[in-house]
Amino acid sequence: MGGNKQGRNLTPLRLPVDYAIVLESLKQRVQHAQTKAMLSMNRELIQLYWDIGRPIVERQVQVGWCQSVLERLADDLQKALPGVAGSSRSSVFRMRTFYEGNRPLEVVAQPVRRMAEFGPEEDG
Repeated sequence: MGGNKQGRNLTPLRLPVDYAIVLESLKQRVQHAQTKAMLSMNRELIQLYWDIGRPIVERQVQVGWCQSVLERLADDLQKALPGVAGSSRSSVFRMRTFYEGNRPLEVVAQPVRRMAEFGPEEDG
């Protein structure tokens, strides 16, 4: 009797009736995990670009790092991290550009408030 009951829960291909549902569920789970992993990786790469671009831009502004210093920095990174993607000259320059394009804007006091600092205008 057990074999007969089990036979009723099989598809014509001798697979369990719920096989397709389980398969689809597992495929969706794998795809979901892959998507989350890609998003996490992208988030980390964006943070890395920011973290490398920021000190470069800050030093360019504060102490005048020039192009040759950036080129040397990129060369030294590439030597220290052989085969690591993102350590080439072009990557370092892209990271600097990324930070420049995405850094927080400096907030300047509103013009009305600044005018008040000078006192009321006198009619003269």
